[in-house]
Formats: sequence, C-alpha cells, structure tokens
Amino acid sequence: MGKLISENAVVIASNFNPSILDKFWLIKQGIIAEDEFKDGSLYTPQVVQVETDNYQLLSVPDRLQLSFKNPKLDNNIYLNKVFGGIIKTLPHTPYKAVGFNLIWHSGISASEKICEITRNLFISKKNIVAKHFEDQDAHFGVFMSKSVDSMRMNLEIKPNFKKPNQLQATFNFHKELTEDYVVKIMDAFEKWNKTKTIANDIIATLEEEVESCL
Repeated sequence: MGKLISENAVVIASNFNPSILDKFWLIKQGIIAEDEFKDGSLYTPQVVQVETDNYQLLSVPDRLQLSFKNPKLDNNIYLNKVFGGIIKTLPHTPYKAVGFNLIWHSGISASEKICEITRNLFISKKNIVAKHFEDQDAHFGVFMSKSVDSMRMNLEIKPNFKKPNQLQATFNFHKELTEDYVVKIMDAFEKWNKTKTIANDIIATLEEEVESCL
C-alpha cells in the first residue's frame, strides 16, 4: 500500500501579523499548552514557527500553515484545536483561501519498468505529443482536477525521480473565500478526514493498476 509521507493544512490570509502568535498569546488563548512547545520554535515580526512533537505551526504575512509530523495520528484533533482556535480567535482577519496538501509515495516492485508502466497508465494512443517521447527512458505523469463537496481537488501523479521505484501523488484540496471566512474555514476542516479517505481510495486504485501493468 502507498505511504502517506506529508500532510498539511494552509489558510491564505491578507496582511496577517505573525507576531500576534507569540508563545504567551497561544497559551493564554488555550490553543497550545505550555508543555507542548519544543526547541526550534521561532518568534520574529515576520515569521513565527512553533515546534511540537506532533506538528509545526508556521505563520508568515500571507499564510498560516499547520504541518503534521505523524500522518498515522488523528491529526483532525490538532487541525480543529490549533488552527480552528486561531481562526475563531481572530475572526476579522481577511482570510482568502483554505487548503489541504497530501503527498503519497506508491512503490513499484519492478523499478526497471517505470517508463513502460507510466506510459501505459497515462498516455493515450491519441496523444499527439507522445510521439516526441518515444525514447525508452521517457517518463510520464498526469494531472486531474474535480470538485469535492465545496472544495476543489487537484491531483498530480508523476515518477519520484529521487527514488526510481516510486510514483508520487500530490493531492491539493482548496477553497477560495470571499465572505463568512470563519464559517467556511471551519466547514472545510470538517472535511479533513473525508479528503484523506478519498486520497487513500485513489492510491489503492492506482496501485491495482500498477500491478496489472507488471
């Protein structure tokens, strides 16, 4: 089965003041407990980075990002407590978008067939550009996009060139915001587990197809 190697949530904001999120404020608001803070945390007027055992909170003027360190945990808890806590405590911030990013690696047992497999999976015989990539070492990928509830899902699948026996699937779920920022952001957070399930199902299908090409 494919391995989820990276997941984060992002809220895009306009002229956000990172210095608000200092250690004292986060503790006072009940967003992060005092004993959660770890070495490596950083507090400056332009960048705030909070390190804990289970996640990293990053704040810069145009975004807030919560990156989870252990994809096996139920990170929905931190998403709502930390990110949700900040958003609800600062409701007048002009938030512009909310999104989730998931990166999966899917192994291929016969790495020497990566070129053949990606050609079979992603190239149609009617693809007129493919004639320029008939070399034996040519690699292929795909981009797909569709609506999922009130969010847009973008998926890019391509070879992981750092590890020749892997495909990398990058999922992005996002929603643009124009009004009712807090309500719509919290609604998106409620879809976190669903988006992970959708991604997991797609990875399972991908791996079935890969095995059928071997």
